[in-house]
Amino acid sequence: MAPASANVRRAAIGARKKIENFPTELDLTMQFVKWTAESLEAVHDEEKVAALREASREMAGLQESLRLHVAALSEVEIGRLAPNEGQTFAEVLHSRTMELAAQDPRTPEDYEGFKAFNKAVWDVNHKGELMPGEEEEDIVMTSKDLVANAHCPLSMKAVEELDEPVCARDCRHIYEAMNARDYFGQGLRSCAVAGCNKQVNVSVLVSDSRLVRDLQELKRNKRGGRHTQHAEDYTALDDED
Repeated sequence: MAPASANVRRAAIGARKKIENFPTELDLTMQFVKWTAESLEAVHDEEKVAALREASREMAGLQESLRLHVAALSEVEIGRLAPNEGQTFAEVLHSRTMELAAQDPRTPEDYEGFKAFNKAVWDVNHKGELMPGEEEEDIVMTSKDLVANAHCPLSMKAVEELDEPVCARDCRHIYEAMNARDYFGQGLRSCAVAGCNKQVNVSVLVSDSRLVRDLQELKRNKRGGRHTQHAEDYTALDDED
């Protein structure tokens, strides 16, 4: 490997490590914003809901920018992308990020986080009704369970009570990490959830931002609904200003 290429890859790895926790932190912040907006929608505080909707839109845009940035960094890391003569690492990364965005153009209304916000707020007073512009298949999709399995098939603990939850990347079935490492530690085995034929080993066990978000939402739902304290906290902060 040429010294220049090695340096670029090291730079990509370093950059990715610096931002790898941002998506999870952003997911959790967007979740809090969504919960607060639900509580405010329930008391018909339209002005504050509108402010939170705009905040959610901006965060969803940042989430999309992070996704594209990480994808471009990954291409540099594996050697699929390298600077031409005279190009800097930053120029290569920016150029590829723009190319990826052009290949899959989206508006904020297409971003999953922003769609989830709008759906959650709508459901406060219109549960079971179609949103403006929504199709029947969207209702079916959003009514599915948040998680793929309710209990770890190895420990039999409820997934929201696991000490260290992980999931298989392909099927999204959730396990207690310690049990999963023991069970899949010898190589590829079929997923331990009955009826699932996906092949799993320890390398595909992940704890990503989607899993963290879904388990947080599951815990919240089982506690019985909206976090009214979030709305009270938001109003208190607003009053201080």
